[in-house]
Amino acid sequence: MARPNISNRIAFFATALIAITTLTSVQAADPAQQMAQLRERDRGGYQPGPPPGPPPGNRNLEILGDVRVNNREQIVTFRIDPRQSRVSEIRFRSGELPLLIETAEILYADGGRQRAQILDRIAPGEQSRSIETDRRRPIREVSVTKRPGFRPGVTNVQLIGVVDAGGPPPGPPPGQWSGVGPKIPPGWVLFGAQEVGFRTDRDTIRVGEQQGRFQRLALRISENDIYLRELTIVYGNGERDRKVIETQIPAGSQTRPIDLRGDRFIREIELVYRSNPNFRTPAVVEVYGDIANNWIGDQGRNKGWLMLGAERVSMFSKERDAIRVDPRVGRIKAIRFAARRSDITFYSARIVYENGEAENLPFARKLKDGQYTDAIDLKGRGRRIDRIELKYRSKLGLKGEGIVEVWGLN
Repeated sequence: MARPNISNRIAFFATALIAITTLTSVQAADPAQQMAQLRERDRGGYQPGPPPGPPPGNRNLEILGDVRVNNREQIVTFRIDPRQSRVSEIRFRSGELPLLIETAEILYADGGRQRAQILDRIAPGEQSRSIETDRRRPIREVSVTKRPGFRPGVTNVQLIGVVDAGGPPPGPPPGQWSGVGPKIPPGWVLFGAQEVGFRTDRDTIRVGEQQGRFQRLALRISENDIYLRELTIVYGNGERDRKVIETQIPAGSQTRPIDLRGDRFIREIELVYRSNPNFRTPAVVEVYGDIANNWIGDQGRNKGWLMLGAERVSMFSKERDAIRVDPRVGRIKAIRFAARRSDITFYSARIVYENGEAENLPFARKLKDGQYTDAIDLKGRGRRIDRIELKYRSKLGLKGEGIVEVWGLN
């Protein structure tokens, strides 16, 4: 009887070892993931991707968010844990279904925004290309726009990033919103203004649900300095949310962005401040809000009308202002103007679209306090607006300087 060749024995044991290793890895895999992979493979759409968790060979990547969404949805939003908010780059990873990522918007804690064009098709389990971020600024939220998929169902979308473990803790301590913040970002809307008197230390700014649902707000101070002690936000349902400020805010500056308790309607805002004893010009407090994502495109309220922006109007000179429109608003097919707190005379209006084209509106008229214009249809019946340039003058009135509002119809 011939003895087996040594090389044949080695080949036999090597084959057996590979088979055992493969069987062990398959048994260790998640059964639900195996079934999803098999179903995708049977449909011809599955491509093996990296296992859950940070990708191999790049262990400094961490999962910042994991959202399960309908494949037909267009916008996916990730709220970032403050412990993971300082990152130097981010990426997106698909789950069970392929994704076509178009754009991403990064919202920093200081209110600044960073937008990136991606246009990346991601196979199941794969990652998008990386987006560099400012690691010095903590990130509050990341929104990604994807093309709605033709295939029905739900899938996971992950946000992963390189987290910086060092650096100062982001934002003010819990319950404190002290400190002067950066410039209020374009796209935030002015929904109230109030002169701060010398003899009182409390004032109330009325808002109302018609202004929309907001997720954050900030106060800008002009004309004179103010020491702001606290503010209380009264939501649409009567709930009160007290924020401690305790900060001297110079004229021409603003507070940090102030988070609300979710996306909320605001009934009014109560201010508590220290009166300024120098008897110069009274300070003016302007309240700006960041529109909530779930309010944009909500056709159920205001019959589809959404406030695009507002500006305070000087009483003694012709004003020229450019109101920047939040890109999240999308396509606008008509606009209208409104006057608040005073009569306002409009001299001209010019719409500058996202692609750089401009449209001069045949608009020159006077609006009384509380009056709206009729809807003005825009060319194209649905275009993205970059800014609205206005020229107007306010009439002197008992309520102080007027406010001009611009509304858009989705």
